[in-house]
Amino acid sequence: MAENSSSSIERKKSKKHNNSSSRRFSDEQIKSLESVFKRENKLEPRKKVEMARELGLHPRQVAIWFQNRRARWKSKQVEQDYYNLKADYDTLAHRFESLKKEKHALLHQVSQLKELDSGSENGGELKNGNSSSGPLEYMQGDKLVSEEEEEEEERHENLDMASLFDQSCSNWWDIWSSNS
Repeated sequence: MAENSSSSIERKKSKKHNNSSSRRFSDEQIKSLESVFKRENKLEPRKKVEMARELGLHPRQVAIWFQNRRARWKSKQVEQDYYNLKADYDTLAHRFESLKKEKHALLHQVSQLKELDSGSENGGELKNGNSSSGPLEYMQGDKLVSEEEEEEEERHENLDMASLFDQSCSNWWDIWSSNS
């Protein structure tokens, strides 16, 4: 009995091996399939049978080839979309950082101008009676914000944006494949 089951397993293995090697496509068949795929990535049943007959294949082989090719095409599209989005994100993040630096520099200039203006009104002294060596403060909306608070807020924004991108894009393949 043990010999019978082991010999049937061996026959199944050899059958699978023979079928897998006979199911490979020739270069000519692949070229033909690729050229049709470029025109239309889904075949109607009639076209599938016709193509299978022309190439000497079973219609199921043609159908599976097209299915696999569509999956590869979609995967490449998603990958390309990911790289495009990442490049856009990097560009925007760089621009955001530049704008933040520019904002910081402008705020610094405004505060210096205010100090100069208030210094000239008070006979050369600043409003608080000190020189300009203290922390700079300015109005942001209705509240008074110091430079240090602004820098701390920017650090938090940077961390939030970086972690958001890492979380949303680091495993794009897992996300994409679970939605498919």
